[in-house]
Amino acid sequence: MTSSVPKPLAEGTLSATPFGHVLLSIQKKGLSGTLAVWPDDDRGGQDRILFRAGAPAVGRFLDPAADLERGMLSVFHRDKGPYAFYEADLVGDSAGALRGQVDVLALIATALRGDVPKDAMVRVIRKLGLERQRVKKGAPLARLALQSNEMAFVELMRAEPATAAILIEQFGDPKVAQRMLYLLAITESLEPYRPVSQQKLRAVSASSQRTQRASSPPGARNSVSSSGSMLPPTGRGSRPPGMRNSSLPGGDSVLPASISNMPPGKTLSGEIVAPRPMPGQPPAGLDAEHLERWEEVARVVGMMDRQNYFQMLGVKESADSNEISKKYMSLAKIWHPDRLPPELSELRPWVEEIFHLLTVSSDTLGDTTRRSTCW
Repeated sequence: MTSSVPKPLAEGTLSATPFGHVLLSIQKKGLSGTLAVWPDDDRGGQDRILFRAGAPAVGRFLDPAADLERGMLSVFHRDKGPYAFYEADLVGDSAGALRGQVDVLALIATALRGDVPKDAMVRVIRKLGLERQRVKKGAPLARLALQSNEMAFVELMRAEPATAAILIEQFGDPKVAQRMLYLLAITESLEPYRPVSQQKLRAVSASSQRTQRASSPPGARNSVSSSGSMLPPTGRGSRPPGMRNSSLPGGDSVLPASISNMPPGKTLSGEIVAPRPMPGQPPAGLDAEHLERWEEVARVVGMMDRQNYFQMLGVKESADSNEISKKYMSLAKIWHPDRLPPELSELRPWVEEIFHLLTVSSDTLGDTTRRSTCW
């Protein structure tokens, strides 16, 4: 009797999710089971890698390899084939199985020196936005086994945190700078740089606001704006040098001129996104179903930058991790880029963005520590 094929826990394509991202997800979640990756060509079979608690343990590959690490490195060159993860051992003791210990972080760093998934790199760097970046304390740099030119980039960031654009411009080799920003970002080794003085100022401001709300009589609370920030006096002598008034509904808000002329760069979801155009007019000849889908993508893209993580997923703030997981899985069936019909292929960049934000929402709300910092 032939055993039935197990149902995959997750599946996708390397064009939407590069191999390195898949490995990081398996490691982060501590999954045990088999990752099967199909080739880009028409060869039969798959490369299969068995994971135990998120770590690669055994592999069987279509192309000959000297060891497990080299076998996995060969998969990084694929950029189209599908993949699936099964909660089962589909490698076993078959002939040609390779065993060993592979550090996923070092493997990804090595692979990126030869081949970088450019679309993914651009998306990741773009999301760093206009905030200055620094290397996170406790970042796993030793596991990345960085080379001398790569460590030079790290030292540049340590000496002077800066935006991604400035770091790329300042470093002598733009290709290395972009690759390192991408590597450090996906391995969660970066964080926004906020000077201690600014952090203290925010804390003092928040404390003052709470005191003001508690002690002010009802009629005096109009001095607090709808956003919760204290509006300064509007008298001529109250404006600090170098600052000007920027007209806002309901009164004036004092902002530095350079900031008041800038569009907001941070969305309610906490994602940093570059300004992006909305989907254009749908092409002629679409049937009613595809036309409705086009309009739905445009509507969702227009909303998501104004939503928090709970609103993106459509769950209450009291939702537990099980509810969040179920809602994410149902939305993933709708918004995964690979489910986009060929007639709507022009929409793929926007659908990938929607799917990414849904994934970030689910990952954040499913993590107790990260959830506590949500807006």
